[in-house]
Amino acid sequence: MRAIINLLYSTTFAGVLLILSVPLVYDKYQHPIDEKLCLANKIIQAQYMKIDDAILKKIPLPSNKEKKTQ
Repeated sequence: MRAIINLLYSTTFAGVLLILSVPLVYDKYQHPIDEKLCLANKIIQAQYMKIDDAILKKIPLPSNKEKKTQ
């Protein structure tokens, strides 16, 4: 039980530390961070397009037509 409480405290401390430090770091290094995030976004989009073309487009989708009820 004590180990769980210590884990909770350390996780909370790490979370608070990140919440307080990330905005400061972003304000200081906004331009380089934005460039890296833009590059990462382009890479992720390219990978998604490959997956979409290779796998997702081959999955048959259900028809949008309503079934007739009798």
